[in-house]
Amino acid sequence: MKTIGENIAAYRKQKGLTQEGLAEICSVTPQAVSKWENDLSYPDITLLKPLSRAFGISVDALLDDGEGPVVKLGGEPDTDRMLLRLRVNSADGDVVEIWAE
Repeated sequence: MKTIGENIAAYRKQKGLTQEGLAEICSVTPQAVSKWENDLSYPDITLLKPLSRAFGISVDALLDDGEGPVVKLGGEPDTDRMLLRLRVNSADGDVVEIWAE
């Protein structure tokens, strides 16, 4: 699993930036950049866009851990695993039950 620090180091080197140069872009110290790259700390959330812009990538790419998407979007729902249970009890005493399995 890749870390954000590994990503920052890789993209920084790919762009030919030094830690000092990246620090200047982000208005932080070179020591802060070093800590990010060594996974001793993380950049402030407000720096994610400036970092992404400096590298010419999306924030998603910057944060990518290499594990793939957390949730698969799209496609057909798995109807074999769908389950619906609904029970409504009204103040008037009406009860509605719907069960689908």
